[in-house]
Amino acid sequence: MKKDPAIRKLKLETFILKEVSEIILSEIKDPRVEGTIISRVKISDNMNKATVYIVPQKDVERHIAGLRSAAGFVRAILKKRMSMRIIPSIFFEIDDEYTKGEEGDEKL
Repeated sequence: MKKDPAIRKLKLETFILKEVSEIILSEIKDPRVEGTIISRVKISDNMNKATVYIVPQKDVERHIAGLRSAAGFVRAILKKRMSMRIIPSIFFEIDDEYTKGEEGDEKL
């Protein structure tokens, strides 16, 4: 019986969300990433790219710069924790759903 690719993708997104949250909390020592809140993870259809969306912080540019500089480190740790042959590249982005209201008003 063949597995549903949508279910596999959802499981991978959930796993990456949990693991990246833990890595940011316990492994990364960069003060720029303190207090990171991950809202969701989106995996590309070919599963070679994972976009990790974060809730914006006060100094959003500094915060995202810290996360982006740690992306390779995060991927290396994920490689040790995952049982996949090819590990997706990790990209950090601001989650726009948290910056705009329904009418386009700023939430923060």
